[in-house]
Amino acid sequence: DFEHLFLGVHDGMDQDIAGSFAHLFDFAEAAAAEPSAKLFVHCEVGVSRSATLVTALMMKTEGLSFFDALTRVRAKRIQVLPNIGFASQLQRLEHELRPESVSEAPSSLARYLHTICNAPVEIEVLQSALERHGFDAPTALRTIFGGEIPRVVQGVRS
Repeated sequence: DFEHLFLGVHDGMDQDIAGSFAHLFDFAEAAAAEPSAKLFVHCEVGVSRSATLVTALMMKTEGLSFFDALTRVRAKRIQVLPNIGFASQLQRLEHELRPESVSEAPSSLARYLHTICNAPVEIEVLQSALERHGFDAPTALRTIFGGEIPRVVQGVRS
């Protein structure tokens, strides 16, 4: 016996996963009301979509930044690598949940792209491009790399 929530989101950097955050938060809150409840989040590969949702939930429930929440998720599953579109949406969620983080530099998104995705550019350049483009990583990275984003930076696994 279990309750389930299906969120129809594809793994693509142009997909809107943030539109599912409220549904997830409501579902998780209802589950938390049951003393013995467990929450199991999964997707096809367990790398981008489910990781993004778990990261968002930890940001909401524990007040963590995007980068700190993701670091904790990766401590349990090192393969986790949200695509850069999802990462952009997590950065926007951080700005909503923690408005003071808007002025933090480097941002969680810049740190993610630099340290986890290994973007071949200085973190200050990433931060500047992200700020100019409203923390939209695909757009910011296209301006840095001349329209072509290296595959590893996209969050694409070979």
